[in-house]
Amino acid sequence: TMLGIQTVPVHDDARYWAERSLEWGLTAYDSCYLDLARQRRLPLATKDRPLAAAAKRVGVTLYLG
Repeated sequence: TMLGIQTVPVHDDARYWAERSLEWGLTAYDSCYLDLARQRRLPLATKDRPLAAAAKRVGVTLYLG
């Protein structure tokens, strides 16, 4: 696209996000970020402590810039 924005497919099943949220102890919104980083094998940039802790638990590298 002209702006360089890339879209990626995500699960459209609310049950999937509810399960990830409960499993990781995060909001569904943060679970989306974590799941995307996990699936794409990308580091996650965050200062949110619960999100950072969940990332470490599931093996997602944190970007500390």
